[in-house]
Amino acid sequence: MAMKEEREYKFEMMAEILPDNERTAEIMKKRAEDEEVRRQKAEELKAMKDKEDKQKKMKEKNEQAERARKEKMAKDFEAKKKEEEESMNKLEGRMLNMLNELFEQNTPFEYSVTGLDLGPARCRILAQHIAYNTTLLSIHLSRRKISDVDGVSIAKMLITNKTLRKLELEGNLLGPKSFAEFGTCLKQNNTLKLLDLESNQLTVDGQEMYGVYQFTECFG
Repeated sequence: MAMKEEREYKFEMMAEILPDNERTAEIMKKRAEDEEVRRQKAEELKAMKDKEDKQKKMKEKNEQAERARKEKMAKDFEAKKKEEEESMNKLEGRMLNMLNELFEQNTPFEYSVTGLDLGPARCRILAQHIAYNTTLLSIHLSRRKISDVDGVSIAKMLITNKTLRKLELEGNLLGPKSFAEFGTCLKQNNTLKLLDLESNQLTVDGQEMYGVYQFTECFG
């Protein structure tokens, strides 16, 4: 028991005892300031580390999303390619003749697909053939149930086609994506004189206006 008390006494004697004077106050103030500086630096380091960790996680998340997007694009491309190949193998009659004439640069001045069942694959195939044709001046694709996605393919054909003067797409299922793409592609085309997009849901009930803004820029 005596040894324990002695150890406690020795421990107490090791504690720093400063006199209660002005010098002691200055020392204590300096220590408090140093402690505050250390605390602030520790907080800054922690905040910096937290920021770096957050940025790292965000980067990993973005990279993962980008990989997923590219994988989806590749799968969609392969699916569309397969669909188009299957559709090409089944082509016959008027549609097959039209594609052959487009490929051989031997079309009449005007085409109409009235009565033809296009469908997504055939629509894309037709756009691919028109893209590099130099003899067709006008094509009527009205009321063929062309979707917003396939409308993008039709718009893109105007980047390379420099012969077409008239393109009628009235009464289809085009939307903001198609409208925006036409705006982008028409900046690279100065030969098309008439584009009929009447009776399409280009703004989705007036809510999605980005297609309108993109389209009007081609006239700026």
